[in-house]
Amino acid sequence: MSLRSILSAAAFAAVLGPFGGAEAQSVAPTPPTELGIENTQAQLPTEAREISDAVDERAVPASAAIDAAPEAAVSIEHVDMIIEGALTSVRSRTMGETQQFNLTDVGEALRSRVELHDTLLGYHRFQDGALMSINMTDGKVRSNKVVLGKLPNFEPRETADPWIAINAVAVMTGTHVSKDDQGRTVLKLDKRLKPQFGLELWVNGAPVDTFDNQPRTIGAVLLLPLEEVVDALGHTLTDENGVITVLRTQDQARISLELATGLISVNTTPRGVTPDMQFAERDTLLLPFTAVETLTGTHIKLAPGSNRVEVTLDNRLDSTALPGQDVSDEAKKTPFTVEALGYEISDRGPLRAEATAYVGTYNLRAQIESAGGLEDFARSQPAWASVDIASLKGWNATVGDYNSSFRELSGTGQNRIRGASWRTQKPSGTILAIAAGVPLTGSKAESDRVAVPEFGGFAAGARLVSKDQNQDIGIAATISEDGENGLAVIGGQKQFTFENDDEGFQSAYIAADIGAFTGEASGADIRARGSVNYAVNRQVGLTATGSYDGAKFNSGAGRANFSGVFDNRVGAVTNVSGSALWRSDQPWGAFKRTSIGVRASLNHRGGESERTNTGLSASLTTQIGDAGPTVSANIQQTQLSGPDGDVTTSVVRLRAAQRWKWANATASYVNSTTDAPDTEGRQQLTAAIQAKPYRKNFENGASLQIAPNATLNWDGESTDIRAGASLSGTSGRVLGDRLTVTGRLSALSDFSGEEENSAGARFYGNLQARYRLGRNTEITAIYSDDFSGHNDLSIGLRGRVTFNEPRIQRLPDEGNGVVSGRVFLDRNRDGIRQADETGVPGVLVKVIGTRVGLNTNREGYFTIQNVRQGLYSIGVSKRSLPLGYMVPEFSEPRVTVGSGRKTEVEIPIILSGQVRGAIFVDENANGVTDKGEKRLEGQWVRLIPEDGGDPRVIQSASFGQYGFENIDPGKYRLEVTVSGMPVVQVVEVTNEDPFVVQSVPVPPDIANRGGGVDLSAGILGEP
Repeated sequence: MSLRSILSAAAFAAVLGPFGGAEAQSVAPTPPTELGIENTQAQLPTEAREISDAVDERAVPASAAIDAAPEAAVSIEHVDMIIEGALTSVRSRTMGETQQFNLTDVGEALRSRVELHDTLLGYHRFQDGALMSINMTDGKVRSNKVVLGKLPNFEPRETADPWIAINAVAVMTGTHVSKDDQGRTVLKLDKRLKPQFGLELWVNGAPVDTFDNQPRTIGAVLLLPLEEVVDALGHTLTDENGVITVLRTQDQARISLELATGLISVNTTPRGVTPDMQFAERDTLLLPFTAVETLTGTHIKLAPGSNRVEVTLDNRLDSTALPGQDVSDEAKKTPFTVEALGYEISDRGPLRAEATAYVGTYNLRAQIESAGGLEDFARSQPAWASVDIASLKGWNATVGDYNSSFRELSGTGQNRIRGASWRTQKPSGTILAIAAGVPLTGSKAESDRVAVPEFGGFAAGARLVSKDQNQDIGIAATISEDGENGLAVIGGQKQFTFENDDEGFQSAYIAADIGAFTGEASGADIRARGSVNYAVNRQVGLTATGSYDGAKFNSGAGRANFSGVFDNRVGAVTNVSGSALWRSDQPWGAFKRTSIGVRASLNHRGGESERTNTGLSASLTTQIGDAGPTVSANIQQTQLSGPDGDVTTSVVRLRAAQRWKWANATASYVNSTTDAPDTEGRQQLTAAIQAKPYRKNFENGASLQIAPNATLNWDGESTDIRAGASLSGTSGRVLGDRLTVTGRLSALSDFSGEEENSAGARFYGNLQARYRLGRNTEITAIYSDDFSGHNDLSIGLRGRVTFNEPRIQRLPDEGNGVVSGRVFLDRNRDGIRQADETGVPGVLVKVIGTRVGLNTNREGYFTIQNVRQGLYSIGVSKRSLPLGYMVPEFSEPRVTVGSGRKTEVEIPIILSGQVRGAIFVDENANGVTDKGEKRLEGQWVRLIPEDGGDPRVIQSASFGQYGFENIDPGKYRLEVTVSGMPVVQVVEVTNEDPFVVQSVPVPPDIANRGGGVDLSAGILGEP
């Protein structure tokens, strides 16, 4: 589901009640059925969801409809409403017992547009560009043509008008409704709809100064500066002939990206094409976040409710085994028990093995990984080897390879070591972490494809981290391999957050290190950094940052591989910057969403080569019209002052982006001038257009998708024009449930017309096959070819063998116990788990009457720790169940929890039987719904058990669709009465096949007798 659809679905929380609480709450997306609305989307066929546009060029403004009916103003009154903090006068009227509001007035306050078309009320939401609509004939709500559900208690109307109840206003506008102390209605936008600006980049829990290459968004695409992320992680970045390569520190992999094509290669082997490269700014390496994730081995997210982009290294120890089991006496007697063994074997590699076990009061997890596959097996040493130990008393330790998870080595320039670590959490929540070992210094090439890590010197550190991890303090030390150079450093950091929403301080950060150096760089030094964000009001935001790195810190004298090159030419570095951003809250004629920003910066480097770099820049961003392009302009001037004189550089950047239903287009122009000797200015024009993929779906989940694209690049002298397309597809279940084949073919042609620069047509193909040998075993084959002599075939085997149930709980606190067990699929519905009845993953298990709950793991097991002793009922959240599953009646087992003891329970889940289909006039008597055959809506459908049970009756919905849920296994008569004549089908629901799709074909002679309407059933009620 798209971001817009998610936000639209979240807005349905407003229908729970007229005001939804004293304060507006941030509401997560919720299935419509849980909100008391009819979930028509699940019952409608594809044709029903692809109805005509909600609002087209023939639509008329809502104000025109009001003017056309002045008599309606007799009962209209103006009421005060607080919309996004502003007092607004909104027209209101009372229809029966329902108070209605004019959506046009609310839309104007939210800079959104209301339109009417026949029976459809349309709302063009300014905040996310979503087109919301209500069909006045049935109350169905759509977001960009996708049916979300039906408004409860909606009174149908023959034509559209803007008068709707407050719950419908909340759904359309994406707001939360409340009342203030004066009884006035308050509308507050969902936080996810509010625009964000001034994005901050945080890498591994620390801020990174992005200077003039800040993160930004273009539509739904987040762009991040690659170079700043690479530097913060300690990776190495190279750029040669339009191909950027990152040598990742953690796994020594070389990941390459062709900027022109988006082709990703791993250790020179092509692996695929990264999306959204048409939005990249290639001159500054501002790339889509998916490309940055792939290149750097990270996970990237925009923290909810903030302007912080968080980049987190993919840490192998994130899944460290948790402390577990039950009381100490029982745990101490536990023999060595192997839980599971996982493995990955490949000719290309790497080879991986992971084993989990437990003994006594310890849980164990061992990992080993080679630097190469079977073809390039590196025998000198593994790329990764570690043993994780989790004590039932609450502490964790690692022996072997370790990535500093709690900044234990902060200040030394180290992150990965081969040694030992230990960490524990105190009752107050404070975390104490200690690590010591031989740090990673580089890598050694074993072959053209494989490099193994090298270690040298020594590093150690200890850190105290707050429970919320917003502040920490610690000490660390390192010494070079030859013992000549060393560093001891004390440092800490603190993040500040404030409760201010629209004005005042928003966030702040400070950090400082004090170091004592020995050897070539003997003496003391400091470094510090800080930042603050301040909102003058809802339109103006200010940011200030500053940092100071002493000469010894800046030279890298504290690193384990420091070789004593420190001299006076290396000086301290000072950075200071300040910026302001203003955003218009009203359109300027045809200019929408206008923002203006200014930034000033100073960089001073000391030492013998002392130099100062000052910069001043200004930027403007706006959108032309409601559907026009977004354009931006940036002017920057920098002046470098040094021993050789002053150099001034000016850069002008222009950019435009346009989004259509069928394609996205971007264009950028850069002009750089400088007065540096022997240096000429440069200019570059880049344009790209990317058509949105056309997708064709087939039976059994198979599909094909094609996406053409074109780029133009002009560097002031030559022009490079390239065009191509990508064709991808998947076999779905066409080849069976075990085998899946996916493929991609990309083509790129050079149309520059200059033979010496033309590379001609280039092709890249990738074919991947996955065959499931068993429930936990899979074999894969990947073939890639660039059709110019470079191809690769890789075969791998991945699997997991489970020997015993996992032990994941820790010792409970005094007066508390543990509840553990398994949620399983009860196929025979006897409430008892059989040997062949598997666990159900991802189900939320709750201790009823408390806030305690936990999701089951992939085997269906759960362990809820520290439950206060007493008597409880255990239940599962219906929302967390997979589609088609349900909880049996009276399936809430009661448990007694004793102090320091474990209570085990098994919870059965059953498949929810379904009978669904469509009622249609079978003109050609083939029993299949063909195009053009009439669907019968509003027909009473009876499902009658053959064992004599009570029948169930519903009406067919749009396009003749019907659906019965929660059907027990058995045989049934499916009966529809059309024009007084019964039409019957026989269906059977079984445990093996609980989902029955049965259409009801009605002969034309029966349908035509009375127009296909069941008049005998009674129009006002059930038969």
